[in-house]
Amino acid sequence: MDTIEQQIHEFKHEATEGVKPRLIEDLSYTEDERILPFLLSVLCDADEVDVARIEAAKALMVDIERQRDAICDALISVIERDEEDEGVRRHAVEAASSYVNDSDDLLDVVTALLFAGDTDDETRANALATVHDVRPAERCLEILDDFPEDDPFGEVVRSMTHLTFGR
Repeated sequence: MDTIEQQIHEFKHEATEGVKPRLIEDLSYTEDERILPFLLSVLCDADEVDVARIEAAKALMVDIERQRDAICDALISVIERDEEDEGVRRHAVEAASSYVNDSDDLLDVVTALLFAGDTDDETRANALATVHDVRPAERCLEILDDFPEDDPFGEVVRSMTHLTFGR
């Protein structure tokens, strides 16, 4: 069993809640094809401890060039499903900024969160930052121009739009 297999085994079978984030962080710096599937499985496992799932989402914030479709699918799954685990969802939305231009479905899910008045402000702020990364800029503006005027979060959206695009 090599070091990566040992760390994954330790995570799955021996690690305590406090050790799991460190193991994920250590593994995320390793260039090995087994790491990304492991990170995605941790992120998508609703039974896993939140701190481990959040660390997996953080590891995905680095713009990973391979398996982008799998990453987008995992982020969509977590964002749509994890209403109860707002911290996990918030970090998944933040990680989506690296992939939002790869998937219209991911963009739709993030945009829906931005427009949802019942979503907490931190998650909406992460969704706004992710939409802000949409390219071309005209597409981003098109989304933000549709934001409801009467939404309390609208001032944040309008300020960002004005500061970034002069509108």
